[in-house]
Amino acid sequence: MSKGSFATTRVAVIFDNEVRPDTTGGYCLRALEQICEPTHVHPRDLHELESGYDLYLNVDDSFRYLLPDRLRPSAFWVIDTHLQYAWDRHKACAFDWVFAAQKNGADKLRADGIESAHWLPLACDPGIHRLNPEIEAENDVVFVGNIFPGPRKDLLERVAREFPKHFIGQAFFDEMADRFSSGKILVNRSIRDDVNMRVFEATASGRLLVTNDLSKNGQEELLRDGEHLVTYGSVDEAIEKMRHYLANDAEREAIAAAGAEEVRRNHSYAERMGRLLRAIGEAGAGEGQTFAPRRESRPLTSVLVLAFNEEKYNRMCVESIRRYTRAPYELILIDNGSTDGTLEYFRSVPGAKVIENGENLGFAGGFNRGIEAASGDFVVLLNNDTLLTEGWLETMLDAFEANPKLGVAGPTSNCISGPQLVKDARYSDENDLQKFARLRSLEHKGEVERVSRITGFCMMISRNTIDRIGLLDTRFGIGNFEDDDYCVRAKLSDFQIGICHDVFIHHFGSVTFRATGQDYAALLEKNQKIFREKWAKASAREEKAETSRPMEAVGRDETHEATEATDSERPDATLREQRIQKGHAAFIRAEKLREQGKIEEAGQLYLAAAALLPEDPAPLERLGELLLGNGAPAEAAKVYEKLLEVAPASAEAAMRLGIAWARAGREAEAVEQLERTVLEHPLAPSERALILAWAGDTRLRLGDAGGAERVFLAALEAAPDQPDLHDGLGRVLVVAGREREAIEAFRQAAALPGANPRFSGNLGAALWSTGEREEAFRTLRGAVEAGCDDAVVIENLATCAVELDCAAEALQLLEKARERWGSSPPAWFETLEAAV
Repeated sequence: MSKGSFATTRVAVIFDNEVRPDTTGGYCLRALEQICEPTHVHPRDLHELESGYDLYLNVDDSFRYLLPDRLRPSAFWVIDTHLQYAWDRHKACAFDWVFAAQKNGADKLRADGIESAHWLPLACDPGIHRLNPEIEAENDVVFVGNIFPGPRKDLLERVAREFPKHFIGQAFFDEMADRFSSGKILVNRSIRDDVNMRVFEATASGRLLVTNDLSKNGQEELLRDGEHLVTYGSVDEAIEKMRHYLANDAEREAIAAAGAEEVRRNHSYAERMGRLLRAIGEAGAGEGQTFAPRRESRPLTSVLVLAFNEEKYNRMCVESIRRYTRAPYELILIDNGSTDGTLEYFRSVPGAKVIENGENLGFAGGFNRGIEAASGDFVVLLNNDTLLTEGWLETMLDAFEANPKLGVAGPTSNCISGPQLVKDARYSDENDLQKFARLRSLEHKGEVERVSRITGFCMMISRNTIDRIGLLDTRFGIGNFEDDDYCVRAKLSDFQIGICHDVFIHHFGSVTFRATGQDYAALLEKNQKIFREKWAKASAREEKAETSRPMEAVGRDETHEATEATDSERPDATLREQRIQKGHAAFIRAEKLREQGKIEEAGQLYLAAAALLPEDPAPLERLGELLLGNGAPAEAAKVYEKLLEVAPASAEAAMRLGIAWARAGREAEAVEQLERTVLEHPLAPSERALILAWAGDTRLRLGDAGGAERVFLAALEAAPDQPDLHDGLGRVLVVAGREREAIEAFRQAAALPGANPRFSGNLGAALWSTGEREEAFRTLRGAVEAGCDDAVVIENLATCAVELDCAAEALQLLEKARERWGSSPPAWFETLEAAV
């Protein structure tokens, strides 16, 4: 067929097709081959993908990643807004054009500021979804798909009881078409209110589809009840209608034929892809031409990089800025007298503003010159030994936009002190770093922790903050403590300090300090003394103060002796300001002592800071973390109870109280506290699922199988795509003696992306217990081959091998066990060895 006006349009179609071969992207690629010149790109290859395509189309594959900003114009077809809306909205902000498979998803995206969002429903592929005339309709009812807990599972259990001739299970491509062909009635139940793929695929097969009523989400605008398919409102109504149409062949076949004709003519993926290209072309540059990108407006940010030699690191840092920064920014490169080619490299960076200091002015002195030259609404002070990650700036801007009182913010990192440190950061190269950062961003989306100080390796400051409190204090010389000092001053001017836990960047650590040849420990000690003297001096002056009036802004020039002190050092500061200054100074000293491993001294200073700052949760938060992390959970629980009096809306404090009780052995109280946290606090679905998963495991351990089942089902409502939750439900069902249901739960767990091989081991054990020995053996063997070294799984597989007379395989497993446990094998080892 002729490709028409888009024949020469080059489209990069981006989706993962390895975990789920039936992903929507595959159908789109097939359809686009009829229309234009598409190329499939796997997400892992994005950073090598060339520019120059007419369109970069990302088809939702349920995995969480972002496109490099250089790949434009870009479009996103989002499928599952009903499951992970917060992420979908976040990702949609980065695209020029957005299409949503669900009508209410498109409406919500537009209401939330994604003006380009269009409704583009799912579809069928007529080449695959078709009636196979060689297959007879031997089943009364057929369902193809995953069995999720809740309304879908309830319906399918009823179908299985009411209609003995049925098929319920999974199938793909031609096998799915054959399964559809084998049924007189095809049944569907959406997970929530989504008009899913099955609506179109099943209808296209030429058999009657009976599906739940989705008219409120646009289904009636696509396919009409009683004309193209049949809808129901309840399980009873579904069963009644199935019985009716099974008894009335002519009526059933007439609706099925009309539905198949309608879907194949008007609801194919070729029609959808043509509509997508036309929508972009008409609003952009017109059909057959290069599409014009649209950009969402964001405030300008000045990104400042300060360097003294270390050209290799400077290049990597600047390249990461240019590669991974989407929001509008100006790049200001500040050279502190480098002698290794750094300045020449800075001069070569296109569009960068270069400041040549000629000598090493130190951290504060160098950055102050950059701040004075900056024109952005926000300023980022960035160490040159950092590597940025996808979406870093946009996500930090989100934090400032969500909280107008936020004055200073920083990300998390692998090599840093205090609460910004991510201890479990593991990656081997840049691709792994980007993947790790993406996953962390999703897990902690929107999570900004209020603290009293952040480290200056990447410090984002609002223009309002700079205008009120001025520049960095240059008395700290080469560096150290100027960031602590700035945070104190920001807090005293009623700005908040925050850690953006949804942003992670790599930090090599102290590269510039090493290059200067300075004694880092001596410099730290010297500047700590300067910091203490500065704030002790301010407090002493305040104690003599007899008058008080509001603080005035600090001038920008802090290098002059007469204006070197902040306003908080002036004798007109209030007594309240004196208390706050002492509190912040105590808190920062506590942080430094904690970093040095002086736990007891740090704890005492956190207590002092909490007494001086009764309205600030940060000292109690850090004290609780200190106690919880150093084997004092009972004491930590008391701190978190006090913290909840100060900050009753803190979900973090409520959650940590439950964790502290659990570690202190008060598991029943811990479960109640954590479940109450879920009910009383707005949490991200991933957080809610994580808490409930722990609560479910604990209830199961305490012998409350019924409560555990209730908790796991609630968790699955929040996060149906989490394999560990399905596994937890399976373990509950095993305890309850419901092995068949447990097997289904374990199958779900093992089939989902990110599943632990142990879940397959649990499935194998459940299959063995029901007598399905061959499948159990294959499943257990697959779990071990996939890397599972769980003792119970290995024992189960070895037992199966012996009982099935697979002696050679049993010997291999025993050898594996011997390698793992050495001279102290588990109790079952000798018994199995003797049996072999």
